[in-house]
Amino acid sequence: MPQILKDIFYIDNRDVIQFPYFVDSRDVYCKFSECEEEVMAEQMVAKQDMPNSVLVMIGSFSANLLLLKDQDFSEEQNGGAFNATTMPNLARLNELGSTNIGVNFPGGPTILGWFGIETGNFPIRHGIGITQQRGKDHLTLAKFFNYLGYTTAYTSSAPPEFDAKHNILYNGDFENAQYCCPTKAPWFENFTNSDWDADRITKDQFELQIQNISTHFFANWFTIDTHSSQQVFDQPQYYDETISPKYVKMTNYFDKQLGKLVAFLKGNHSNAIIVVMDDHDQRYAISPSMCSGWDTECANKAVSEDYFGTTTTEAYIGEDSALQQQFNLNKSTINFLTRIPSFWPFSGNLHATQRCRW
Repeated sequence: MPQILKDIFYIDNRDVIQFPYFVDSRDVYCKFSECEEEVMAEQMVAKQDMPNSVLVMIGSFSANLLLLKDQDFSEEQNGGAFNATTMPNLARLNELGSTNIGVNFPGGPTILGWFGIETGNFPIRHGIGITQQRGKDHLTLAKFFNYLGYTTAYTSSAPPEFDAKHNILYNGDFENAQYCCPTKAPWFENFTNSDWDADRITKDQFELQIQNISTHFFANWFTIDTHSSQQVFDQPQYYDETISPKYVKMTNYFDKQLGKLVAFLKGNHSNAIIVVMDDHDQRYAISPSMCSGWDTECANKAVSEDYFGTTTTEAYIGEDSALQQQFNLNKSTINFLTRIPSFWPFSGNLHATQRCRW
């Protein structure tokens, strides 16, 4: 495992900041920052105190409908219906931590947003959602945590070939990856084969994968229910039929699973940072009538960074006061973070509404 050297400084004032972060010596740092303020070396958390990291990616979650007002989820904004009633668990995480809205990642729909989050890089693509095999040209999030000595896990019902996710999942960076079907169906309550796509089942699978990990872990749960709100994956009794429209009903369903996951983490792996985000936001409906002609410029609007934004809600759910203090310091660096398209690792700020563009 590569060793993290002493007296290494983050170089954070590049015009475009993206993961992986650049690190170097004090002299190199000062060439960028001019050292107007005293420079502090990165103080590493003791290995035994390192927090677990849980990344929950909500498939096709419409973040633009989830806006914040006075640190509360607004009940109505731009036609949205997300609030602390329909998504109480996400609201509690926001209250405990922070939320960034209007953050853009490289590309937009599905794989492009997913790929950007997992690597911090633009994908090499042939058309929308298709990427070439990039081999070891990128440092993935999973590999980043592997270098730090973390165990890595990934759970999703979607097959890796869907939107070319195999370019990431087949390279071994996730040591424990489960997709397409659960490992032990009898372990799940009220399970039928058709339920595997349901967030309730993949959440249970996710817990099964991490419950016996004895080392620090980075674990990624990718949900799918909200990706197709017209297609109900789970059994009827798990949805609140009083909620409408259907998309809001599906987000409420996901929120219930999120609450159960947080309860599981607090009971089993409480020293953890949890990040909840969408892989891409809603896309504006682009039609030829909006352009002088259906040319490249108009077509590109369908996948433009200006038309996609992601939301990240992050919180430290543990009891370590030093880690809580460090987390609070990280989330307060507003000017720094509003310029970061790729936010990792775990830096947030309250209600940053500025769009981050490349």
